Amino acid sequence: MTRRRDRSGRREDLGQATVELALVLPVLVVLAMALVQVGLVARTTVLVHHAAREGARVAAVGGTMREVEDAVIGSSGLLLPDTDVVRIVEGEVVTVTVRHLARTDTPLVGPLLPDVVLSATVSMRRERRGGRRRRRVHPMVVYRWGRPEVDGGCGRQGAARRPALRTRHVRGAGRAG
Repeated sequence: MTRRRDRSGRREDLGQATVELALVLPVLVVLAMALVQVGLVARTTVLVHHAAREGARVAAVGGTMREVEDAVIGSSGLLLPDTDVVRIVEGEVVTVTVRHLARTDTPLVGPLLPDVVLSATVSMRRERRGGRRRRRVHPMVVYRWGRPEVDGGCGRQGAARRPALRTRHVRGAGRAG
């Protein structure tokens, strides 16, 4: 590249700004996409906490495991194959744990970052219905939705639900301490 002199005797640098922009622009784009991915993971974290809170509310008023799942998925919009819901009833306290696989699929940055597993646990005191306590054994059921790459899960929203993996009965649920 040749440099010219103008009338005042200074040399002009033609195209220098263009070359600098061409060198810096890819770095700026990757940083911007990384910032977008961090924002998406933060949003999903809030959704997982909200879903666990909604599931615990339904479980606290005596909802079945199916109702808890519907509350978790329906209130948050999380995808079914990537979400695990666990409900544990022990005495007067019900605990709902939601685990969600947040996929990092933002262009340019997604393949560089690993997928993130987000988890939230909420415990609430069970409410009584009709002024009396229910005395029965409550099952603890663990559901795990299949992931396509792991165990051949359905991989789409609204697909058929899988049966429970295991059930354990907690004795003495509903009795005073």
